Amino acid sequence: GRVNSGSGASAKYQFQPIATLSGTYAKLSASKFGYCGLTTGGDLHCTAMYGGLAQLPEGKFVDVAVGQSYVCGISANGASIACAALGVQPKIFKTQPINGKFKSLTLWSGTICGLTEQGVPLCYQPKGTVLAPTWSSAFSGSGMIYGP
Repeated sequence: GRVNSGSGASAKYQFQPIATLSGTYAKLSASKFGYCGLTTGGDLHCTAMYGGLAQLPEGKFVDVAVGQSYVCGISANGASIACAALGVQPKIFKTQPINGKFKSLTLWSGTICGLTEQGVPLCYQPKGTVLAPTWSSAFSGSGMIYGP
């Protein structure tokens, strides 16, 4: 592809694979810290760029997201999120099951957010071995309302 260098001129870059995940995948997620594939069977396969993954959350998943500090997945039944810390310390974090299901997942810095099937975003941060709620939100007008 071509990338604009900011000066108005385009430079041609060749992108080369840095590693290959074997198998058949339904979803992929990556950050500069690592990348993961979610197989069609619901298994997570990951590679970390710096420090390696100590361990992955156990179980089957329907979605995956990789961020700066964590790799997370939505459980196969959609009721919870499980995350593993990127790096050398083996830490697994899980949410309490919700009433309903998560349908998508995103990560930013130390915050993990899941969007429910009802369109409600729920965000969490690691506390011990659980993912504790950080705020609840509702969309009002053009902005988000933050609260406990």
